[in-house]
Amino acid sequence: MSNRSKKTHILMIGLIGLSLSGCLVPQNEPTKAKVVTQELQCPNVTDLVLGKPQTNELNLDAREILTLAIHNINATCEILPPQSTIEVGYEDSLGSDVKEATFTAQETKTAKVTILFHLTSPTREQQSSGSATLQITDKKFLELGKVITISKEDKQILIKKAFEASWEELMKPFKEPKPESKTTQEAQETQQNGEAKE
Repeated sequence: MSNRSKKTHILMIGLIGLSLSGCLVPQNEPTKAKVVTQELQCPNVTDLVLGKPQTNELNLDAREILTLAIHNINATCEILPPQSTIEVGYEDSLGSDVKEATFTAQETKTAKVTILFHLTSPTREQQSSGSATLQITDKKFLELGKVITISKEDKQILIKKAFEASWEELMKPFKEPKPESKTTQEAQETQQNGEAKE
């Protein structure tokens, strides 16, 4: 009887984005801390705030999330509205399901990471949420008592994918081309008509 186990990884990514004029604040709001760092080099962002979750089942490293946030803010600074405050938060969950047979058991662990953004400025308020889910299934022999763990590399992948989904959703309104004014459209039509007559 072989003692080898087979692992299956499944990664799923989802996102939700909203544009808000106001929002309800949950009763058990995570604690928040203003981030003070010289690495943030975007004059349009006056404050970067980190929201901490009530629980951290995956023991995520907040520094990895902050590093991604600072890098993306610096890279897209020119399209962000002036005097912006950006709050970044994160949530996670870890579930387990075990199906036992006579000599073996198949365990599936599901890890989910959600990255939350809330941008406020004098002219705009925008919120987004992006999540990534990883399922690991491992068939094991009962006498080994093996426990499935979510590796550091798995956590980094979850953070990166959830972050990318949430940040992309947050940036959509700022990247969309502005519609041309009616006056501009009329001027273009007049010019085209003049060229056609010639």
